[in-house]
Amino acid sequence: MKLTDTIVLEYNNGYYEIQHEKVAQESGNKYLSEKKTFAEYKYLDKYLAPYNISEQVLLAAVKTAKIESGVRQAKQANIARKRLGK
Repeated sequence: MKLTDTIVLEYNNGYYEIQHEKVAQESGNKYLSEKKTFAEYKYLDKYLAPYNISEQVLLAAVKTAKIESGVRQAKQANIARKRLGK
């Protein structure tokens, strides 16, 4: 989920993951930076402090990221069940 125009927040297996959208200097194509992983919310909040993201916006983004993660896992489980024929 996009937290800001350039910051992407994901929740995966109990970890918060942040990536920054960047633009390649030579080609001008957008790409995502390497993921920064945080085990606890407090470390995520501390990392994002310089970006002036309000607490309410961050909490809403975390909630949405967790929902998206659950939906993604449910879809993967459905695909796995279909492959196994159950």
